[in-house]
Amino acid sequence: MSQRGVMKTEKLEKLEKLEKLKRHLRKIISTVEAPNTDLECPTGLDIDGKKAWEVIVKFLIDLEQTYTGGCRAFYSPKEWEKRGEAYGRDSVLIVCHDGGDLSYIFNIDKGGVAPFNKMTKVLNKSDFYPEQCTSWYTAIYLRY
Repeated sequence: MSQRGVMKTEKLEKLEKLEKLKRHLRKIISTVEAPNTDLECPTGLDIDGKKAWEVIVKFLIDLEQTYTGGCRAFYSPKEWEKRGEAYGRDSVLIVCHDGGDLSYIFNIDKGGVAPFNKMTKVLNKSDFYPEQCTSWYTAIYLRY
């Protein structure tokens, strides 16, 4: 093989390795996107809040339970404090579940213990836990 052919082969091998690395990085870096605007990630979250949001949205997508009843589902603790809400201000994320699918997952009175326990288990695996503050919102905290 000529020198030019060897160089071309080496370039192709490097490109293949680069593409393989890109595919690997895509798997590592989250690609979770909200399926509708009511589930968008709130601004002002720290890294833990973003991770909690990601875990919950992925769980909802996997269960095909993404209908919010038309309400915005997620708030940062700072946004929550500005609204004057009493509970959840020290959390990493607030989940509003006043209607739709989320109320059956986060409100034990509405959906029962099983869906809430499933969500809790998923959150616990990522070092978070939910605390139902009222019948219509839950605060997500970091487990220490």
